[in-house]
Amino acid sequence: MKFFYFFIAFFFTITLKAQNTPERIEPRELFEKIKSSDRPSVVQFWVPKCKEKEEIVKAYKELVEKHSEKIDFYFVGITNLPDLIIELDTKLKFDYSLYYIGGNIDKDLMERRKEFANRLLELLNNVVGGDFITLYIKDLKNINYDESIYVDMEKILNE
Repeated sequence: MKFFYFFIAFFFTITLKAQNTPERIEPRELFEKIKSSDRPSVVQFWVPKCKEKEEIVKAYKELVEKHSEKIDFYFVGITNLPDLIIELDTKLKFDYSLYYIGGNIDKDLMERRKEFANRLLELLNNVVGGDFITLYIKDLKNINYDESIYVDMEKILNE
C-alpha cells in the first residue's frame, strides 16, 4: 500500500512539474527582472488566440533553445485567459517561463498592451509614449524596439 501512495505522489509531482504555469506580470515587475540581470533581454508580446499561435510559440521555442544561455526572453501573452497559454505550452512542451499581461482587465487588451509597453519604456528611461511588439535590451543604455511579431536576433546580438 505504501508503494501505491508513493507512486501516486510521484506521478502528481512529475505531472505538476511538467506543466509550465504562466505568470501574470506588470511593467514594474518585468523592469526589475531585466534590471537585475547582467544579460541582454528580449521582450515579445504575442496573442495566444491568433491563427499562427502554434507557429509563433514554436519560433520562440527555437530562439530559447538556441540563445537562452546568453539572453533572457520574456514572452508576454496579451490575454486575460492564462489557460490558453497553458494549453499551448502543454501541446508544444515549451519549457521556459511564459507571462501574460497584467493591468486593469476592464480595459481592452490592445489598450492594456500599449499601456504596458509605454510604462516599461518609461521605466527603462527610454521614451515617453513609446510602443512596441518586440523590445531588444542589450543593456539599459542600448534599447531598440519595433512592431514586428518576429524576433530579429541581429538587433540584440550585433548592436
